[in-house]
Parts: sequence; structure tokens; C-alpha cells
Amino acid sequence: ESQLYARVLEGVAAEVARLRNILHGVQAAASERSWARQQIIGDLDDSRLVEGLAGEKAIFMRRLDQPPPEGAPQQKPKRLHFALDCSASMYRFNGHDQRLHRITQLAVLVMESFAGFEHKYNFCLTGHNGDSASIPLVDYGRPPANRKERYKVVQAVIAHAQFCITGDKSLQAASAAVKAVVSEDADDYFVFLVSDANLAQYGVTPLALARALENGAENRQVHCHALMLCDDEDARELCTMLPTGHGHIISDPVQLPQTFQRIFSSSIMNARM
Repeated sequence: ESQLYARVLEGVAAEVARLRNILHGVQAAASERSWARQQIIGDLDDSRLVEGLAGEKAIFMRRLDQPPPEGAPQQKPKRLHFALDCSASMYRFNGHDQRLHRITQLAVLVMESFAGFEHKYNFCLTGHNGDSASIPLVDYGRPPANRKERYKVVQAVIAHAQFCITGDKSLQAASAAVKAVVSEDADDYFVFLVSDANLAQYGVTPLALARALENGAENRQVHCHALMLCDDEDARELCTMLPTGHGHIISDPVQLPQTFQRIFSSSIMNARM
């Protein structure tokens, strides 16, 4: 098992190293609530009673969200949800372009990169295929403790792709991921959906998938990214409907781990900073 896992890890070792360097330097993005004084509404500020008697109106204070000063310690961990394609097509075409192998590399990249950063990043890995829109792989708050446990996740990804029925639940997976990621308060929210779906074949419109990624966040800002392992008209249309830089077409699956590392690094450095 250790040799098989090491083989998967070897393919993304450089990306893991780069991503861990990025994670070390990320500043907190959470807002801190603090008292804003000299307000015209709110709670009476006892320290400004004299000014009030003199006719001053701005003698109240309110609790407001204010960004923390640069370098401030992070208050809550960021929540990240990775919805990985474990569909039958991933297994069927793996011999052609290694797409399932790249998905396992992506899972390893995530698990290895966040190891030791649990106080800053709370992540979840789920799979989606014709059987289910949300296959548990790694639960929030329960990251694999060692390489043996991480290899079990790799095995689970392969098994789900090998033994599932034909079909696609990318739309439902997107909706489930967005709802799950905002189910608890956090410093920031990220969703990464990976799919090789031919959307039209399953009656899914690009607009419906874009709405699933953008909506349902209960008024909380979620940074959603769609990584499409296909280059067809629907995938291109989806990318135009998402915010700039949030829709990605990866026509060659061999580029998936490297592309994700670049996307994630840019996203987490720029989000709410």
C-alpha cells in the first residue's frame, strides 16, 4: 500500500510543496466585530454624554464587521468542499487519458497539502456519480491522519468509479457542496466541483449548473469553481456564466493537478483580502 500511495504522491509532489508554501502565508480573511463609535444610531456611548448635552448627535456606538489588521491571527478556519467526479466514464476512459488517475492525484494533493493546517482549513472531499451526488470520502473535521488512511480514500475513489451505474449528478453535487460548506460559520468558503459530464446528455443546462454553484449559500459569499474535464459547447458556456476566473476547461486531464494548484493558490490569496 505504501508503495502504491507513494507512486500517486510522486506525481504531485511539486504541487504539494508549492501549495503548502502558499498556505503558510495566507492572511486571515474573517471579519472581526468591534465597536464603531461616533454613530448617529445604536447604543448610547457613555463616554460621549457631555457631547450629547451640547447637542452632538453622533454619541452612539454600534457593533460592525471590520476587517482584521494585516497579520492578525485567523479567528475561524476556512471551509473547503471538493466534489470529485467518480462516475463510470472516469473509469471507462482512464485507459485513454488517465482521467481517474488524475482525480486520485487531486485528492492526494488536497490531503497532503492541508495536513497540519487543520486549525486554518477545514475541508471535505465528496464524490459524485450516477449512484449519488454526495459520496463521503473525507468528512469536515476528520482529515486522514496518515498515508495509510489517505490511500484508503484513493481506493474509495477508484472503487466508486468502477462499480457505479452510468449517469451524472454534477448538478446535484454542486448544490449539495454549496449547502454543506456554509452549514457552519467560517473564515471563508470555497467549493471546487470537478466533472467530465456531457451536460446536454443528461439534460443539464449550463445555466442550471451555474445557478447551483452561485445560489443556496444563505447570503454568505462562497467562492465556487467548476473544473470541467471536457471541452464542448456546454462547458464553454458554463464558464462564461460563472464569475471571471471561476470556470475552467481542462481538455487534457494530465493538467488537472497542476491547474488546480494554480487556481486554488490564486483564489485563496485573493479571496476577501
